Amino acid sequence: MTISRLTSGLKSPWRVLLFVFPWTACLLTLALQEHSVGYTREMEPNKCRLENKTDGIKAFCSNLRLKSIPQDLPPNTTTLIASDNIMQLLQNDSFVNLTRLVSLNVGSNQISHLDTKTFLPLSNLRVLDMAGNRLTNLSDGIFDSNPLLSLLILSSNCFLSVPSGAMATLHQLQMVSLDHNNIQKVDFTAFRHLKNLSAINLKGNDISSLQASDFEPLQNSSLNYINLADNKLRSLPNETFSFLYKVRVLDLHKNNFLAFRVSSFLGSVNISELSVSYSGIRSIVPLNASSLRNKTTPAIDYVEMSYNEIYDIPQNAFRGFSQTRTLNIAKNRIRTMTYDSFCGIDSLMYLDISANRIKSLPSGMFRCNPRLQVLNVAYNEILIVNPVAFRGLSVLSKLDLSYNLIRHIDERHHWNNTALRVLDISHNLFARINEKLFSGCLANLTVLNISYNVIERFSAHTFDNLSSLQELYLTDMSTNVEILNQVFSGLKNLIKLNISSSKIASLGSINQFTNTTSLRELSMRKNNLKSQDLFDNVNQLSLFGGLISLRKLNLRENYLTGLEPGVFSPLTKLSSLDLSQGNIVILKPGLFKGMTSLRSLYLDNNCIMTTSANLFSGLDNLGSLFLRNNKLRILDKYLFGATPNLRYLHLSSNKLSQVQSDTFFPTNKSLLIDVSNNPFSCTCELSWFRSWLDEINTRFVNPDKTLCSKTSFKAVIDMPILSFDPAYFCGINIILITSLFFFACIVIYVCVLVYHKCWWLKHKFLLLKLAIAGSGKIMEDFKEDNYDFHLNLMFHDAEEGWVDRVLRPVLEKRFPHLQNIIYGDRDLRVEMFYINAIYDAIENSFKTVLLMSNRSMYDIWCMTKLRLALEHINDTGLDKVILIFVEDIEDDDLPYLVTLFLSKNNPHMWWTDDEDEQELFWAQFQRSMRANRAIINAIPL
Repeated sequence: MTISRLTSGLKSPWRVLLFVFPWTACLLTLALQEHSVGYTREMEPNKCRLENKTDGIKAFCSNLRLKSIPQDLPPNTTTLIASDNIMQLLQNDSFVNLTRLVSLNVGSNQISHLDTKTFLPLSNLRVLDMAGNRLTNLSDGIFDSNPLLSLLILSSNCFLSVPSGAMATLHQLQMVSLDHNNIQKVDFTAFRHLKNLSAINLKGNDISSLQASDFEPLQNSSLNYINLADNKLRSLPNETFSFLYKVRVLDLHKNNFLAFRVSSFLGSVNISELSVSYSGIRSIVPLNASSLRNKTTPAIDYVEMSYNEIYDIPQNAFRGFSQTRTLNIAKNRIRTMTYDSFCGIDSLMYLDISANRIKSLPSGMFRCNPRLQVLNVAYNEILIVNPVAFRGLSVLSKLDLSYNLIRHIDERHHWNNTALRVLDISHNLFARINEKLFSGCLANLTVLNISYNVIERFSAHTFDNLSSLQELYLTDMSTNVEILNQVFSGLKNLIKLNISSSKIASLGSINQFTNTTSLRELSMRKNNLKSQDLFDNVNQLSLFGGLISLRKLNLRENYLTGLEPGVFSPLTKLSSLDLSQGNIVILKPGLFKGMTSLRSLYLDNNCIMTTSANLFSGLDNLGSLFLRNNKLRILDKYLFGATPNLRYLHLSSNKLSQVQSDTFFPTNKSLLIDVSNNPFSCTCELSWFRSWLDEINTRFVNPDKTLCSKTSFKAVIDMPILSFDPAYFCGINIILITSLFFFACIVIYVCVLVYHKCWWLKHKFLLLKLAIAGSGKIMEDFKEDNYDFHLNLMFHDAEEGWVDRVLRPVLEKRFPHLQNIIYGDRDLRVEMFYINAIYDAIENSFKTVLLMSNRSMYDIWCMTKLRLALEHINDTGLDKVILIFVEDIEDDDLPYLVTLFLSKNNPHMWWTDDEDEQELFWAQFQRSMRANRAIINAIPL
């Protein structure tokens, strides 16, 4: 776990906070002790809640409108949380009975005064949180009796200056947070002997000036993080930070700098990350060559300068930053750069100048940056690209020129970037791609994106020089591509090709893919392709001849009426085929012959009316079949006889009214079947299918949308099909015949049961009463103002990529009403102790979602978060927690808490790679976010 919330606002790719805070081990130990197994008991109403831990008592006294520290707490209390009360002062006798206290939180009160001996009894105190009060000063020596204090949080008070005198004797102090006060001037004089101090947070104050001498008392400390963001700094004198030898993170974003002066950072500093973003910088003032004489240049690894107002980059702008590897000056207003703009920064490896107003790149402008590996020039106004601009970049591996106004690349000059692997020229204005576009040396280019241009024609030799190309994207051309005549014939290493939405007028040759034997993914979605483009019926030749390695084929949204058998016969290794929205009416027998590796077949949104018995013959590995939104009226009895491994069958929104008796369905595995929105006639002719649903191991999807039509028995019209009981309507009523025989036995059994289970039955009747009548508030609807956070996401670090790639984009696009979202630990409250921040996030969120994976099952923090979430469910009586399983987990690997949660039918969902199943997933997620359901039984912990 990293405590990255203390550096919120920085965009470092390294997340250096693992070594920023050496006090992490101390806090982690305390957190683990807080979560050891114990018991919870309540004191009198409106009193503190106590938990017995292995190291002592943990007392929760928040939100009780306390005016003073409770004096009836057990003497072995080690953690006291008394935040969010109305205390105005702490006195000398406030903690006289709490001598074993290790962690104290009195944040968010109204404290404006502390007696000089307030903390005298607390010789074991290590963590003190007094954020969100009204303190203006701390008397000198107030912490003299607290030698072990290592974490001091004084955020959001009313300090006008740094109370350094009060902290002068705290030799174990490692972190002090004074953010969001009214401090106007820094004074670290009394910090001279605090050698263990590693982090200072002064964000959100009124500091308007800094001098190098201000930091002189800190030169012998272990300081490696300092946050001066969101202050009123307008300029920095030369060598301002020259005494901060060990600082790794220096955050200066959101100040009022008008100019960025390299001279301000001269000295023996060794900074991993420097941020001056959002600071109104309009110009860069470079160093004169003479200024470097007898001066020590800084070792700054990452410089973040995005979101400023820089108009141009002068010559030698960053002279002196010779050790900087990453420079981000995106989202400024840069119009011009010179031939020497980036000279002096010769260690540069990653340069981002995207989202500016750059119109051209001078030839050889990066010649001083021979180590440059990634160059991002996207979202500018470049009209012409000259490959000479990138000469000398022998290790450049990624070049992003997307979202510009490029019409062509200067063909008089050739590319000479042997290491270039990724080239993105999408979202430009290219109208023609000829054989000279990629001439020169691009021997190692593996990914090329030319999507979203206005290309009308490709030369047959366009890609001849790109023999190593593995991924090619040619999607969404805004005009009709006239012809593709063996354009890809030389791409023998191509693995992924996407030419979707390109409105191809003609493929030109049925042998288009003869030589692309390595191709694994081919997407030709939403083109003008017709069935005759895919198969030459005269010569019996398939467009897909040669694609012996193809795994995934997407032909969605084309005109595929009349597909001939043999069109897919070369695709022996294909695992996924999408023919949705293809205007298909008839699927001819033998169409899928030979596709023995096919696992997923998508035939949604066509006009299919009938199917033949041997349509899927040979598809032994077919696991998912999608036939939604067609016009099927009847299923052949033996249609699924050749698909023994079918696990997902989707037949919703067809015209099915009956299912023939003894129709074969695979039963060797758990079958998920969806036949919703079909006009089923719930009569005796359907009794076989209705009984089959009860007898086999199936998961019946959308039962509430699978209704009996108007042609059903009158009693079940418009009722769910599961309410149709064939035994009642179509056979002997066994219950009626046998009821008299067993009536006496049942009466005796019930009497005995009542006698022996009297109290148990009373308890169950109470639960039944609560379930029917409720216990006050049955449901809590979503209201955006009721909670600080709409959604709290908790997950293992290993799932962060899944969150950024899958979850975050969907939440932003499909759930715009969810505005305040916590994305894992990095968004927790910065001012709180880590474990408190987790509980705060759970308590103040409308819904908490925990991502479950094989790694999280064995992670103590993930299980700790789950325990806290379940405790909160019991405290609130609302089912505010959802478990999402992002991968398959064996039952034997499920921890007890997870098994217990699932056994009580609490909200949980399973993620799948199947696109259609994902729609079901998001629908369930949307429904879960509407309200919090009341619970009856507590979850035993």
